[in-house]
Amino acid sequence: MIHLRRDYDRFQDPEGKIPENEPVFIIRGQDFTAPDVIYYWGKVARAWGASPELCHRVAEFSDYVARWQQTYGCKVPDTDIDQLREIDELPLIPKTSPVSGDDDAK
Repeated sequence: MIHLRRDYDRFQDPEGKIPENEPVFIIRGQDFTAPDVIYYWGKVARAWGASPELCHRVAEFSDYVARWQQTYGCKVPDTDIDQLREIDELPLIPKTSPVSGDDDAK
């Protein structure tokens, strides 16, 4: 897994379900933006065809995170900029890919 934050490199997938070159972005519950980001992820996923059941669960989880924040607190993201990778440090990705709908990239 590729993390933007260097200090998150310790979070790995022991079962190997996430390829080592796949970008992963973690949003913690203490992050003030977490409930909104989770909620809108569900909305965008639904617009792209994700199942209503999945998106409903995501919305419920967003509410759960908001309640967690009310109990335990939250803060504006304040990651030390030195912990973030520069984009040119990340593995190169071709400018076109099958994921974007460009069949010539195969």
